[in-house]
Amino acid sequence: MRETQIKDSLYSISKWGKFIAIITMIYGVISALSGLGVFLVGAIPGVIFLFSGIALYRSSTYAGHLLHEYEENNLAEFLMAIAKYLKLQSIVYIISIVGFLILVIGWSFLATALTSQLH
Repeated sequence: MRETQIKDSLYSISKWGKFIAIITMIYGVISALSGLGVFLVGAIPGVIFLFSGIALYRSSTYAGHLLHEYEENNLAEFLMAIAKYLKLQSIVYIISIVGFLILVIGWSFLATALTSQLH
């Protein structure tokens, strides 16, 4: 029973992981290109998304290899790639949260400055 669940999970990771990886890479390229219009720094999140998608694609590929034949090397590569994906995603989320907070603070200062100009 456990073996069937493991194989089903590896199959799902292999197929859905590749699909999400491709979407993530496309989004990363679009984000990086649109970020270049602002500043070079604006492209950084897109580049991180691109590398994140590549890591997820690699882990999905190794999940497929594990599905067909268990090899310790495939397991190690799968785990390293998924760990890299999780780290890169964490960086993107932290950048997004910090960027949002900077935006909110900036808008509040701007609103305060405009309100004081009106009085």
